[in-house]
Amino acid sequence: MTFFDRVKGKKLTVRYESGFAFTIVYPEEGLLSWKALGESIAVTQEEERYEVLEIRDGLYFVNWVEGPGTVLSQLLDFESGKVSAFMTWNDENAFGKREKILHKGTFTVEEA
Repeated sequence: MTFFDRVKGKKLTVRYESGFAFTIVYPEEGLLSWKALGESIAVTQEEERYEVLEIRDGLYFVNWVEGPGTVLSQLLDFESGKVSAFMTWNDENAFGKREKILHKGTFTVEEA
């Protein structure tokens, strides 16, 4: 089963231990729409083009670049419901002028 087959018509709710939480829907292959839950970030929703790599059946590496320069790489394990993600964004005061965070958490899948 492809990644898009797993997420088509579904909503993923992602909750990271860091406190960040999002819903993500995939209206078409290669396109996602995310929305922040709560007020933990400045941008609260966007639509993005994504790339995906299947690691094995049920384990996918999903990546996208957001307009303001935020880059997100997610590892979604549909068997365990666990997610890991690396996020980086522009920050003039950070090393390499990029701030970063490594997230761990869980996700659920439901009908959109």
